[in-house]
Amino acid sequence: MTTRSRPPDLPLFTAESAALALGSDIAAATLAALERAHYRIWASFFIVSAALDTDRSGRVRELLDALARAARRGVDTRLLVDDYTSERDEFAVNLVAAHYLIAEGVPVRVFRSERHPSTHSKCVIVDDSIALIGSGNWSPGGLLANLEAAVVVTSRDLNATLASRFAVTWDAAEAPEPLT
Repeated sequence: MTTRSRPPDLPLFTAESAALALGSDIAAATLAALERAHYRIWASFFIVSAALDTDRSGRVRELLDALARAARRGVDTRLLVDDYTSERDEFAVNLVAAHYLIAEGVPVRVFRSERHPSTHSKCVIVDDSIALIGSGNWSPGGLLANLEAAVVVTSRDLNATLASRFAVTWDAAEAPEPLT
């Protein structure tokens, strides 16, 4: 019998706790974490679709409003999304959310890369220890319709690694052009 071992280059993280959120519980868990944030909320999403005609439930708008409230109370709040200025139509939905947050004082950057077609990440880093990592976008489908899963992890080690990766990607990303 052959025993498989973990590849040596993959880090292990000690977690204080981990919880699984499914379906509509993902939005509720995310909202709760955003409201508790003291000094950092860094979010990276492939799609953030806040178009009023598709977000009839208001869940995406609730999350965006929570980001705006956090920024107003002094939390370092940032959103990184895929490049909605590209010719790829699926990213166009990010425009509404990005410009709404920019108007609310939340810095937004768009991911552009010749090496990678998208970030495709779906994570939120809150303060030093909470990370929400999942399969769903911030969209009506991702928050309500699709069968999605997310893990809410309390881990300083994981958060430090995610924050480091986010910072590198953020620094390489571009601020969007203002709407005219």
